[in-house]
Amino acid sequence: MGETVSVIVVTAAFAACVVWMVVAWRHRLHGETGLLPALTEPGMRGAERLFLSDLGYVVTTLHDKPFERLAIGPLAYPGRADLAVHDGGIALRLVGADEVFVPAASIVSIGKASWALGRAVEKDGMVVVEWICGDGRTRADSYLRVLRPGDDLLVVRAIAAAAEAALPGGAWRHEKVLGDAGDAPNAGNNEKEIREHQHG
Repeated sequence: MGETVSVIVVTAAFAACVVWMVVAWRHRLHGETGLLPALTEPGMRGAERLFLSDLGYVVTTLHDKPFERLAIGPLAYPGRADLAVHDGGIALRLVGADEVFVPAASIVSIGKASWALGRAVEKDGMVVVEWICGDGRTRADSYLRVLRPGDDLLVVRAIAAAAEAALPGGAWRHEKVLGDAGDAPNAGNNEKEIREHQHG
């Protein structure tokens, strides 16, 4: 009898913990939806600079806090995604989810990373975009896994060019090490390029 009671108590406690975690995650999803950028009409995005399909979206975290995941609407979960870089910003659409559009003027930096929350890859195997969220204060880092060799540099350069054009008076830091995109098909594995806008 005592063993049965113990099993029931432990099972009930475990079920309560699961329910609490689910409720807390849903509450967090609702609370962080306010960090989404404002909706932008497609006609206001300008010309398309680059389109890539079947990328891996990994995670979005607080800037410089890679263990603090941000549950920002469709960006709450990893998955396959399409990326379009426009003059006015970047559009990311995960399979089965709504599109997220980050205005070019909200992009702070673009560069490479080797790991993010729950994911580690080869050196500089992910593109990371730092951007200012919809509240105008929170900075986020979004990690993308670009699979085709050389496409990572195309993404970095297209996003950087759009951001620079949106803030032409800003001071950007360029850091480039080893090679050029035209050197070899796998140039993305031996070049690191960071473009960072110094927001005032």
